[in-house]
Amino acid sequence: MNNFLNSNFSIVKSQIFPLKLWEYSHKTMIFEKKYCFLVDRYANKNKIKKILEYFFNISISKITTNSLPRKKKRIGKFFGYKSQYKKVIIRLKNKKSINFFLNN
Repeated sequence: MNNFLNSNFSIVKSQIFPLKLWEYSHKTMIFEKKYCFLVDRYANKNKIKKILEYFFNISISKITTNSLPRKKKRIGKFFGYKSQYKKVIIRLKNKKSINFFLNN
């Protein structure tokens, strides 16, 4: 299973923390135990579910994906594009929480 983790966990780019806690959508995400991640745009729901369940030792009930549009980037006179990601919102089955920060 170690080989599975090394080859596939690079799909998950980062976790998005809700910064605006006063908004209704972020409050419901906190109370309903929903978490948001940025992943590679070619990853599918089954692969994302397997990786997150293995890494965080959780059980996921629902996965929602949104493909984010690519954005233009300009450096001097040159134009290019930022890399495109997919946003994933997961809901946990048994109302557990994911501990991102280790307590010493």
